[in-house]
Amino acid sequence: MRSHGVDVPLPVVGEFNPPNRLLCGPGPGNAHPRVLSKMGLPQVGHLDPYFLELMEEIKALLRYTFQTKNDFTIPVSGTGSAAMEACVCNMLEPGDTILVGVNGYFGNRLCDMASRYGAKVCPAEHPAQMRAPGARRENVCGWDVRAALPRVERRKPVARGARTRGNSQRSKHACCVGC
Repeated sequence: MRSHGVDVPLPVVGEFNPPNRLLCGPGPGNAHPRVLSKMGLPQVGHLDPYFLELMEEIKALLRYTFQTKNDFTIPVSGTGSAAMEACVCNMLEPGDTILVGVNGYFGNRLCDMASRYGAKVCPAEHPAQMRAPGARRENVCGWDVRAALPRVERRKPVARGARTRGNSQRSKHACCVGC
């Protein structure tokens, strides 16, 4: 093959045959053999009625997994950080307040994302500020952490384009727990 007047030979490469490894990091992880067996089946387009039926089943399973009745429960095709970004950009507006439980890299990443969207970020970094329900109350940025956490489920998501001043579904604050 010639490209721009330079003779570039085709490199000799071996057949793709990866070793069998146990992946124990944060991702990627080992796929279950059932999943691997399905990867050889025919592909379905994202607008195919079969795909849409499958997506509804996945949404129902996600609602069961997270024990919620929220109809806006959706899978996000991407990394965990992509899902965090989708949540932050659709739930926060400049001036909103977000409480973030910070216990490492991804909690700090969530703080950075929220601040880029103009939110007032209140990191809960002390272990006593992130105790399980029933623990003593701690104050972070003027918030009672235990009282703030149930607001996550009560808040109704609103599509970004549908927001208007005075929208009754908007609350003064947003709350999110990071990691």
